[in-house]
Amino acid sequence: MQKLGCPICFLRDEGRNIVDDCISVALGGNEIYTKTMLLGNGKGAIYATPMWLSELNETNYKSSESYQKISKYLTSPMYSLLFKINNQLYKDANFHRNASEFAKNF
Repeated sequence: MQKLGCPICFLRDEGRNIVDDCISVALGGNEIYTKTMLLGNGKGAIYATPMWLSELNETNYKSSESYQKISKYLTSPMYSLLFKINNQLYKDANFHRNASEFAKNF
């Protein structure tokens, strides 16, 4: 086991449960995350965050690494929902425009 020289902390929700991932943190915990996923009635969702959508400010965002990672999901009929997550901490004046633009392409 390698020593890192810094503490590692697991993020927890208000109920002190370890959260699943960054989307769970943004939504407020695993319970809310599960309820959000169930809104799709079996369809998958793309979770658009301000930091991720900031790449749309680039002239050719479709060549960005994160877009390449999710592009296979964008053409799948299994993924039909886009949840826009705005977290007030990350300020991007183009967030809402970018989310709309992405939704049109999606």
